[in-house]
Amino acid sequence: MEALNQIRNCLVRFRKVCPARWEQLVPTSTPRVRMCGACDREVFFCETDIEALEHAKAGRCIVKPMPDLSGLPNRLYVLGEPKVPEPPPTLEESVVRWEHAYEVAKTIALRDLEYASRMCPQCGYPCSDWLRICGVCGFRIGRHGQVP
Repeated sequence: MEALNQIRNCLVRFRKVCPARWEQLVPTSTPRVRMCGACDREVFFCETDIEALEHAKAGRCIVKPMPDLSGLPNRLYVLGEPKVPEPPPTLEESVVRWEHAYEVAKTIALRDLEYASRMCPQCGYPCSDWLRICGVCGFRIGRHGQVP
C-alpha cells in the first residue's frame, strides 16, 4: 500500500495541514529529520503513534505516513436507479479507506492538542473536553468532569 507522508502539527495557529511533502524537504544529518524551507523548522518523521504524540506534545512539526486513496475508485453517491449497479468495495479498498479515516482522526486530535486538557486513557491521543467519545479509538471517555 502506498502512503502519503503528510506533515502534521505544522504552525498550528494557521489551522491547516502543511502542503509540503517529506520528499520536498531538505535532508539533514539525521535521516528522520528534515528542514522545511517555508517555515525554517525541523520536521520529524514518525512511524508510530507514540513518536507522533511525543513530538506533537513538544510542539514540533511531524510527518506520519497516511494511506493514499488516489489509487482507489471514487465512490459517488447517486440517488436513483442506476442502469448498472456499482460493485461493492473490495476488502482491500475498505481497509485502505478505514486506515485513512483513522489517520485523519489522529490528525484532528493532534490539531486540537493545545485545547485538550486530557488524553484518552486507551490510545493516548488528546481529547477535547466537549467530546464524549475519543475521535481516534472510539473509547467512551465521557465529558470532562463526568463519569463515562
